[in-house]
Order: sequence, then structure tokens, then C-alpha cells
Amino acid sequence: MLCGYQADIDFANSYTGMLYEERGRPGFLAPRGTVQYAGPNDLKQGQCSSGLPVAPRGQGAGRAGGAAAPPQPPAAPAPPPPPPPLRGQIGQVEDGEALKAIIKINDWNQFQVIARGNTLIHILNGHVTALFVDDDQANRSMKGLIGVQLHVGAPMKVEFRNIYLKNLK
Repeated sequence: MLCGYQADIDFANSYTGMLYEERGRPGFLAPRGTVQYAGPNDLKQGQCSSGLPVAPRGQGAGRAGGAAAPPQPPAAPAPPPPPPPLRGQIGQVEDGEALKAIIKINDWNQFQVIARGNTLIHILNGHVTALFVDDDQANRSMKGLIGVQLHVGAPMKVEFRNIYLKNLK
């Protein structure tokens, strides 16, 4: 099961061009048309940064084979949580709704993802659709796996071609 940064494209164009984090921080990291920023943070969020195995959606995280966790003694009161990290929109590249017009229905789309250091840029058919600067060292991922995803649901056909990787060092 993969988790981490996810470039979205979907037939209904509800999420195409957005940056999401599968099993990670809540919400879209960069909705279509926006430039977003996540500031420094010490609080780990989501299954990706927990250090525990990632379970299939709906089955919880944690223990292999479904073993129950051993009982724990009552914990001392926790200190107050740290203030939330700075996270949000810092700019806009194009209007998110207008970007829907560049998406080709029932045709090939060209989707480029540039991940250079802690900056991710999504380019769909020559238009920047999302840009994200991730200074959240507790939750960001500077390396990982690449996968293609087919969601559960009604039967569908998904095709990929000409997938290239280039090291930008």
C-alpha cells in the first residue's frame, strides 16, 4: 500500500491537476490553480509519517495480522498541543475552474510532475495546475516510490503511456 504525495487526474475532472497526500496530512495540499505552502511543523500527521505499517483503507493502521495492541497503563495528562503549522494558499497560478478547460476528455493528456527538493509542481497539458512548497519536515517525504492508481468502484479503463523519470540533480 503506497502513501504520500499524489498527482490527481479523474474522469469527472473534480480533482484533476490537484496535489493530495494519500494517507497523510488532511485535505488537498494544493487545489487546482493554487500555490500552497506548508510551514515547519513538529507534529506528525497521517499514516505516512507514523512509522507503522499502512493498512488498506478502512482497516486502520498499525499491527500486522490484526493483532490487538497490548493494554496500556493510564497515561499522564498530555501537554497542550503546539500551535498549528502555517499552511495555506500563498498565490494562484490560474483560475481553478478555468483550468478544467485544458483537460482533454477521452484523449491523451500530458501530466508532468516536477519534484525538486521540497517543491512540487504539477503541469497538465502545458499549464501549471498546482505548486506546493513543503517546509513541513515532520511530514514531507523527500524520496519514495512511484505508483499509478486505479480506484475501486464501477468498472473503468485507465491507460498510461510514455512514463519517464529524470533525475534533476
